[in-house]
Amino acid sequence: MKDYRQTGCPWFGEIPAHWDFVRLGTVLRERGEVNSGYKTQNVLSVLKDVGVINYEDKGDIGNKKSEDIERYKIVHTGDLVLNSMNVIIGSVGLAKEDGALSPVYIVLKAADKTVRMPYYGYVFQSRPFQRSLKRIGYGILEHRLRIPFAQLKIESLPKPPPAEQDAIVSFLEAKERDMAAFIANKRRMIELLQEHLSARIETLLDRPGDSHLVKLGYYVDLLPGFAFASERFTTNERDIRLLRGINVAPGQIRWDETVRYPMSERASYQEYELCPGDLVLGMDRPWIADGVRVAEIRESDTPCLLLQRVARLRAQQGLRQAYLKLLLCSRAFQKYFEPILTGISVPHISPGQILGFRFSPPAVEEQDRVVKEIERERKEMSSAIAAAEREIELMEEYRTALIAAAVTGKIDVRNAGEGRTP
Repeated sequence: MKDYRQTGCPWFGEIPAHWDFVRLGTVLRERGEVNSGYKTQNVLSVLKDVGVINYEDKGDIGNKKSEDIERYKIVHTGDLVLNSMNVIIGSVGLAKEDGALSPVYIVLKAADKTVRMPYYGYVFQSRPFQRSLKRIGYGILEHRLRIPFAQLKIESLPKPPPAEQDAIVSFLEAKERDMAAFIANKRRMIELLQEHLSARIETLLDRPGDSHLVKLGYYVDLLPGFAFASERFTTNERDIRLLRGINVAPGQIRWDETVRYPMSERASYQEYELCPGDLVLGMDRPWIADGVRVAEIRESDTPCLLLQRVARLRAQQGLRQAYLKLLLCSRAFQKYFEPILTGISVPHISPGQILGFRFSPPAVEEQDRVVKEIERERKEMSSAIAAAEREIELMEEYRTALIAAAVTGKIDVRNAGEGRTP
């Protein structure tokens, strides 16, 4: 059992009595090199809870690379990189290769040979420490406060003996490998469950030997959205919401990005007002990784008006709305469109193409049976998936607690089975 002493910082609490507690600037120094003369063309970036990656691997998120990277900061393998505006939410990591980064980043190197950068990489992953940095940040948005290095360097950090820094890193890396394997297995299980449900849906919708194919247009009332004038859009919560393609996700309507139209004009567009139970289909980029962008309008989604490039569908002529939803989400529907999708940068489908899809309509009783069977299996599958997702969540919470405990010495990694627990 170790002896402990208080640091005076609630985010670190107490640390082993033989550890030092020092200013950040005495263990970590800012690397001052810039990419003058284009020393490197290898541009890097940092993603929240991921770390340092190649810029090309981050996808279409975050700030765009500048055309002139001569002012970028040089980073060397093993340096600690912080996004000065996002470090408080976990945008931090160790560089795995040399390169250059946007000036928004802070690049830190070891002050001397007693400093182990991987240990301090874990210190900066400690959630209590990240949250504490809000005190020294400035800006309008709480989650995007800029942290200046002049303030950061006078923050205090633990400094264990070098051998213990190494031991903590080895301990956490081993634990992380185990946790990553556990999470990967759970995610693969979720994928298999989802694949199984998709296969069951295709099996139940498939009607082999039935050559009586008709166009979907006979069985649905389809309405394309209206081209509301963008200059009239508002953010006034008293106005009526406009359902755009960005709001249609596979299986759900999302209002995290909302525009509105003057409520005084609602009556003029009554034809485009959506009702609970309506199905909507995003016609631009209709398929994404999570599935077909089809969702059902709920009571909580109303009132809202239908914007262009989104289609509203209502079943008719004996076709059940729930069965129609299954058809729109089916692999057969997607396969029908693959050869006729138009648009290069943003693939899209047209109302006429939707109405031209051919299928074999079963009797109402058979539709009800298929819908009931799929809903039963979906419910069972959802319970299993929710349990697996909760296990992943708990494991990630455990990882967070473990890092915070290890970097402050509350776990004696010299005898990992003993000592305090997080």
